[in-house]
Amino acid sequence: MRQNAPVVRRATNVALVITAVVIAGTVIHRRQPAGPGLSAGSDFPALVLIGLNGDTSEVEFTAEERDRLVVFYSIDCGYCQLSLPVYRLVSEMCDPSLTLVFTDLSQPALAAWWEANRAGFSEQCSSLSIGRLLYAPELYRVRGTPTHYLVGSDGRVKHHAEGMLLELPAWLDR
Repeated sequence: MRQNAPVVRRATNVALVITAVVIAGTVIHRRQPAGPGLSAGSDFPALVLIGLNGDTSEVEFTAEERDRLVVFYSIDCGYCQLSLPVYRLVSEMCDPSLTLVFTDLSQPALAAWWEANRAGFSEQCSSLSIGRLLYAPELYRVRGTPTHYLVGSDGRVKHHAEGMLLELPAWLDR
């Protein structure tokens, strides 16, 4: 039995090294600059959401005279949660409007999350759209959450950014 101890120890060490490499790769991946998202000037694909009540609705870009910040979000994403104060601030601004697009698949979990986090989101000045994405995120070239698109009222991408927002970025400050 004692003869197997070095083998078990080696196997444990290998497992720890593999785990460390995976974690390091994840951290490095998250710190990469914005990837090949939809480029500025390109048309933003139609955005259809399944709302909290289960109804399907299309987010209109031309119906408003203002830009819209579209955020691809996950309720399990720590970077997304750290960005919530910025999203609340955007919801209080008159321009842009805010759309939170959830990549999570569980409607009950999404409804519970929204109920717990809705405080501080204003609908007075900007229309706030909340819902689960109907189409695959690949259509929008989403590689991870949060992913941000500033879309003009003409339906064209003005700016693309990936990663958490700890303060209002210059491309949103009006």
